[in-house]
Amino acid sequence: MSEKMNEEILTMNSVHECLFNILSMFADYCESHHLRYDLYYGTLIGAVRHKGFIPWDDDIDVVMPRTDYDRLHELVKTEPLSSPLELKTFGDPDYVLSFGKIINTEIFVEEELNDTDSNLWIDIFPLDNVSDDEETCRKELAKACSLAHKHSLGTAPLWSGTSIARMLLKTPVSAIEHAILKNRGNTYYTKQIDDLCHKYDGIETKYIANVSWGLGDKERILREDYEKPQAEVEFEGKMFKTIHDWDKYLRLYYGDYMQLPPESQRTGHSMKVYRKKCGD
Repeated sequence: MSEKMNEEILTMNSVHECLFNILSMFADYCESHHLRYDLYYGTLIGAVRHKGFIPWDDDIDVVMPRTDYDRLHELVKTEPLSSPLELKTFGDPDYVLSFGKIINTEIFVEEELNDTDSNLWIDIFPLDNVSDDEETCRKELAKACSLAHKHSLGTAPLWSGTSIARMLLKTPVSAIEHAILKNRGNTYYTKQIDDLCHKYDGIETKYIANVSWGLGDKERILREDYEKPQAEVEFEGKMFKTIHDWDKYLRLYYGDYMQLPPESQRTGHSMKVYRKKCGD
C-alpha cells in the first residue's frame, strides 16, 4: 500500500489548547533559566478581561528585555526547548522576521494573507532601548512600523484582502513590494528594522520599546516602570508574569480595553491550522 498524508484540521478550541501548551512550556523554561518574559498586547487583555484567550484570538504575544531575549537565543543551542518546540529568531535560516517565535514543529498553519506556510507559534518581541528625545523616538518607531508594513505587503499573496475594495487598493502596492523583496532579498526590510532595534545598544536610555514589530509611537514605555517587580495574571487557569503597570500601558495602547470591540473587528489571522497524519 502507498502511504499518503492526511490532515487533521484543528478547531479554535484545539488551537487555543496548543497555543497555551507552547506558552506554558516557554514560561516554565524561562523560570528555570531566570529569564524574564511578560504577557503583552492582546494576550494580556485576554488575561485581564477573560482570564484566558480573547475568544476570537488565535495568537499569543510575549515581550522580553533584549538581554534576556539574546540569552534565550544562546541558551537553546545547548539546552533546547522541549520537543516539539523550537525558537526562531532573525538570522536563522529561512526565517525573515525581526522578532522571535516559539513554534510547534508538529502543527502547521496556512494563512490566507501570507504566502509563507509555517508552524503554529507564539510571538516573542524584544524590548530595546530607544531615544530619550521624544520626536526622534516617534520618528524611529514610525519608521519601524512602516518597514514592517512594507514587509507584510511584500509577503502577502497578490489579489488578497479582507474585502474587494481593500484587495483592489492593496494589490498594486503589494506587487511593488513583492518585486523589491525578490530583487533585494526577503530580509530587505526586516534587516533595516533589526538595525533600528540595535541603534541604542549599550546606552541606558530612559525609555524602551518593541521596535521589532510594534504599535509605532505608542510603544515607548518608561524603563523604571518596566523594572518594577512583575505582576502575575491568570491565563487559562495558570499564573503568568507581566509588567507591574499593566493597566497603565494597556490604556495607553488601547484606551478602554475592557470594552469589547464591535463584532466586525472580532477576527483572528484567517488561517487553517492542522496536524499531518499518515494513512493508507
